[in-house]
Amino acid sequence: MTGSGAHEAGMEVGGSALRDAVVEMTHAQGEGAASRAEGASVVVSRRTDFLRVSPRPDGGLDLTFSYPSGAPVHPRLEPQPDGTHLVRVSASDVDADLLALEPLIEAAYAQNG
Repeated sequence: MTGSGAHEAGMEVGGSALRDAVVEMTHAQGEGAASRAEGASVVVSRRTDFLRVSPRPDGGLDLTFSYPSGAPVHPRLEPQPDGTHLVRVSASDVDADLLALEPLIEAAYAQNG
């Protein structure tokens, strides 16, 4: 799904405004991003999956990024055993979190296209 379909995918898995905002940010990067629901998560891909947006019990999100050419240096990226990188997004500080995510989303989008 692309464009408004991304928003529809978000609504299918619970309608989280925070999750929807993150998914829309990925689609704003340019052409070719597609979203699909996988359980309670939304996966965004180009040629390969580059972001998984998963809800947390506290109302925040876990964002799992794929950086095949190497992760950017960022204090919030937590390397994971499978080679991905995790960022935990707080529901209480949405605006600051979304601003901090933009360069991470840009890098993942660019590396997976």
